Amino acid sequence: MKISRVPDGFYHAHIHVISNYKGDEIRRYFKQKFDVEYDFKENGETKFGTHFTVSNKDNSDVRHFICIQEFQWTVAQQALVIHEVFHMISDILRDIGIPHTKDTEEAYAFYLQYMIQRVLHFLLRDTGLLKKKK
Repeated sequence: MKISRVPDGFYHAHIHVISNYKGDEIRRYFKQKFDVEYDFKENGETKFGTHFTVSNKDNSDVRHFICIQEFQWTVAQQALVIHEVFHMISDILRDIGIPHTKDTEEAYAFYLQYMIQRVLHFLLRDTGLLKKKK
């Protein structure tokens, strides 16, 4: 299991990417680190992914996790990452008072683009798929 902190230069949200994990491994991590029980079920034959948020009681410490069980550079996996990142950015923007409306759509689109680039970078790096420059 690989866990990486993803810097957010806009809203300074606490974002992490977790990749290459087994179901029991990620359950233990969230139980030990945050005392949270979560049932990470595998989704049929597709590679499982989710957006998961944990916070303390007064919501002063909110952490977002993009969890991709077995990342591969396929169209289906890229679509899954976009799907999960959209959930995450929606939570972040709503929490700071920016609902998704016609007037705020560009803010959502820009933040989605920015976070997709960031999350994919860490997924590619952490899974060894990022080609190093020579």
